[in-house]
Amino acid sequence: MHMIRTLISAVMLAAALTATLPALAQQGNVYRSLEAGRARPAGVLHGTIASIDYSAGTLVLNNGARILVTPSTTISSGRGYRAFSDLRRGQHVAVDVSKVDGALVAQSIIVRE
Repeated sequence: MHMIRTLISAVMLAAALTATLPALAQQGNVYRSLEAGRARPAGVLHGTIASIDYSAGTLVLNNGARILVTPSTTISSGRGYRAFSDLRRGQHVAVDVSKVDGALVAQSIIVRE
């Protein structure tokens, strides 16, 4: 029985890694492009956070925009600076984004309270 549980756990881990590897590869490319100065301003997006993937460092707004949040992204609200982990689904935000290799990258996020 222990062997079956171990096998099932290994298969589930492999499936999870397979699903996240393309996203991680894209993030690596985006980070390299950011370091090389290839970011282009793309404006400010307003919306409600529809979903957040803390491990991938991304959020999706209700308009479908998928945005990468980097360690240099500033996040603030009326109460001061925030961490990415403070963001929650359903919050209204204004996100200043740049376009890097086709991806939207958050430069700053303001939480509307």
